[in-house]
Amino acid sequence: MTCFNVNEEGKPLVCRINSAMGKEGAYRIKPAAKKKKVVVIGGGPAGMEAARVAALRGHAVTLLEKEPMLGGAMNLAAVVKGIEREDLLSIIDYFKEQLNLAHVDVRTGKEAGRAMVEELKPDVVVVAVGGAHWIPDIPGIDKKNVLTSKALHNQLKNYLKISGARLMTKLVKQYVPVGKNVVIMVAISRAARRRSSWRNAAGKSLL
Repeated sequence: MTCFNVNEEGKPLVCRINSAMGKEGAYRIKPAAKKKKVVVIGGGPAGMEAARVAALRGHAVTLLEKEPMLGGAMNLAAVVKGIEREDLLSIIDYFKEQLNLAHVDVRTGKEAGRAMVEELKPDVVVVAVGGAHWIPDIPGIDKKNVLTSKALHNQLKNYLKISGARLMTKLVKQYVPVGKNVVIMVAISRAARRRSSWRNAAGKSLL
């Protein structure tokens, strides 16, 4: 949770959700000089924020999301991480409400092909479909007991469509995993690794 981490280290306060935090003057949303027709492809957090800001600036915005729900990979993240410490699903609810208040034309279950985009005749197209998954080249990565985030997303997305992420977070506590030892591997920068090593060595971990 970035806001807590930087505060504990005495750094300027930042927020990974609200980029304007502490810099409200620099990030003030001003009306656009010319109103444009904007199409945003992708209903994850980046796409929803792009649509929200564009609409607040006065543009006519249409958001296209191929899945039946908004949130993108954040729905999966909520299932994996739970919602006790970081309620990611409430962030999705916030964006939904903001898009509604800003009168964004949200179209879920609509995969954005060339014909559909051309039919909308946009002045600007924002592509926010998520980044490519990075799979590390390490021994054992191809074994059956190793699951990448992309593979996990593919396995769960149909269940997410049926039950929704909030119910899934409750179900996985009871049914997944059963009798298994789970290790989550992430990549961190060298600088972050050095800070972590120093804290452990000094016995001053802030976690």
